[in-house]
Amino acid sequence: MTTRPGGQPSQQAAEEAPPKGIRGALAAFESSNFRILFAGRVSSNMARQMRVFLRAWMTLELTNSPFLMGVVASSLAWPMLVVPFLGGVLADRMNRKTLLLWTEGALTVLWAAVAITVFLGAKDIGPAVLRVQWWHFIITSFISGVIQSIGRPGHQAMIGSVVSKKLLPNAVALNSVSDTWPRVGGPAIGAVAVALVGGPWQTWGPWLFGLTAAGQLFTFITIMMLKPEPSMDVSKQRKRRSMWGDFVDGLKIIKSDSVLSAIVVLGLTFTVLAGGAGFLLPVFARDVLGGGSEGGAVIQGVLNTAATVGSSIGALIILWLVAFRRRGLLLLGIGLVHAVSVIAFSQSTMLALSIVLVSINSLTGTFFRTTQRMLMQLMAPDHMRGRIMSIDTMQDGLSPIGVLLWGAIAQVLQAHYGLAQGTQTTWLLGGIMYGLVAVLYFIFVPAIRKFR
Repeated sequence: MTTRPGGQPSQQAAEEAPPKGIRGALAAFESSNFRILFAGRVSSNMARQMRVFLRAWMTLELTNSPFLMGVVASSLAWPMLVVPFLGGVLADRMNRKTLLLWTEGALTVLWAAVAITVFLGAKDIGPAVLRVQWWHFIITSFISGVIQSIGRPGHQAMIGSVVSKKLLPNAVALNSVSDTWPRVGGPAIGAVAVALVGGPWQTWGPWLFGLTAAGQLFTFITIMMLKPEPSMDVSKQRKRRSMWGDFVDGLKIIKSDSVLSAIVVLGLTFTVLAGGAGFLLPVFARDVLGGGSEGGAVIQGVLNTAATVGSSIGALIILWLVAFRRRGLLLLGIGLVHAVSVIAFSQSTMLALSIVLVSINSLTGTFFRTTQRMLMQLMAPDHMRGRIMSIDTMQDGLSPIGVLLWGAIAQVLQAHYGLAQGTQTTWLLGGIMYGLVAVLYFIFVPAIRKFR
C-alpha cells in the first residue's frame, strides 16, 4: 500500500514481506540481472571517484592553482542541472539496456582517450595539442558529465526493470552501497597508488588513468551480460509522443502527487541548504577547532575519516530497515535529525565532539538520500521511472549551486564576525533553514507522514 495525493491509500502490486536477517539485507541479489548491474556500478563508481581525485591532483601539479583545481573538479557537475531530464525521457522511450550500452560505451571510449593523451604527455611524444593540458580535463569532465546525466536516469530506471516490487527497496539500498563505498574507496586507492609510485604525474598518470578506463570497460561488459527482460523495453508500454510531451508528462505527475513533490523538494533543499556549507570543513579544521595552518590538515583528515565511517554505517543501517512500513515518517524524521546534527556541529569547538557530530551528519545524510531514492522508486510508474529518477541526478548537479550560495553568505558573515564565527554562523543557518523546511512539511503535508 502507498499513499497518494490527499493521504488516501491506493493498492499497488502485491508486496510480500521480504526475508529478514542477512538474507533480507541481500535479498535483491536473488536477481542475477541485479547482481550483474551491481557489479558494474561498483566498478564504474570506483573508476569515476578515482578520476575525480586524479584529475584534481594532476591539475594541481600542472598549474599549482587550487582555483583551477576546483574548476576542473566542479566541471563534471555542470551538465547535471539540465541534461538529466533528457536522460529520463530517453530511459522511458527506448530499451534501457540499449541506452546503458551507449552511455557506458561512450564513457569507456572517452576515458581510454584521456589515458592515451596522458601517456603521450608523459612520454613527450606526438603532436603538442594531443599532450595533456589542464584544460583538457575541463572538456573531458564536462563531456563525461553529459554522458552520465543521460545514463544515470537509465540506470535508476533499470533497477525497477530487473527486480520485483517487493525487492525494489532492498535493491535501492544496495545500489546506495555501490555508490557510497566507492566514493570513499576510489580517492583512497588513487591517493595510495600515487604515494606508492611516487614522482611527478608522468610516472603515475598513464597507468592510473588506464586503470580507470579498464574499470569503465568492465562496466560496459556487465551491461552486455544483462539478460533481456520485457520490462527493460518500456517503448512497447506507452503511446508514442514527442520528447517534449514526455518531459511535460513527467513534470505533471510529480506536480500532481503531493507526496512525490514533497520528496523531490525535500531532496533539492537537502542538497542546497543542508549540504551546501560542507565545503567550509577546512576552515572549521583550521580556525574553529584550532588546528592552525599546520594541524588543520590533520584535523580535516580526521573529520573526513569520521564522515566516511558515518556514511558506511548509514548505508548498512538502511539495508536493515528497508522493510520499515512508515517510510514517509522515516524520511522526515531522519531529515530532522540531520538538520539537528548540522546545527550542533556548527557550534562545536571541541574536536572529540565534532568528530562524533560529523559522523552523525554523514550517517543521516546517506540515510536520507537513500530513503528518498527508495520512495521515488516505489512511487514511480515503470513507464515514467526514468523521468522521475532524473530528478535524483539533477539533485547532484545542484551541489555547485549550494557551494556558490553558501560561499557568498560565508564571505559576508566572515567579514562581519571574523573567520571562525562567520563560518560557524554560515553552517548554522544552513541547518536551521533545512530543519525549518522539514518541519513545515511534517506539519502541513500529512500525506507524507502517512506514506507506507
